[in-house]
Amino acid sequence: MNVDLGNVYVASGPVESFTIMKFGAKTKADVGDQIVSTVTRAASAADALIGITAKLPPERMRAVPVDGGPDTFEPLPGPRKRVEVIHAGLASVLLGGAVVNGDFITSDAQGRGVRAVAGDRYVGFALEDGVAGAGIEVLVQIGQLVAPPALARAAK
Repeated sequence: MNVDLGNVYVASGPVESFTIMKFGAKTKADVGDQIVSTVTRAASAADALIGITAKLPPERMRAVPVDGGPDTFEPLPGPRKRVEVIHAGLASVLLGGAVVNGDFITSDAQGRGVRAVAGDRYVGFALEDGVAGAGIEVLVQIGQLVAPPALARAAK
């Protein structure tokens, strides 16, 4: 993995590897009285996108005995989940729709990458073609596509 710029945050809500993220609610830090930002999965092209999650480590599990049957497994209780978010550079993203290399990438409702259109915020641009469910490489470079002048005048 090539990471040019990233940071580790506390996750609020479900988070998966290679999904597009935004800032979530502020929360009290694990130590001290500091208030810290959390991150959550992006849900639309209008969200203030901040980057893409790196590969998350597997959850630590413990065996739970079941009477008369095989053990089941459940996640170990522990500190809040931390997630690395890549803010600039190369990252992988899971797709929610088809894209071609060079397309600007924004978020669908599940934080997966889709092609951005005029007026959308984007998290970067595709370095390869891909279809829904595939993972592709993206150059993370956050911005917003400008609406064509005719649309911009109509919005005023």
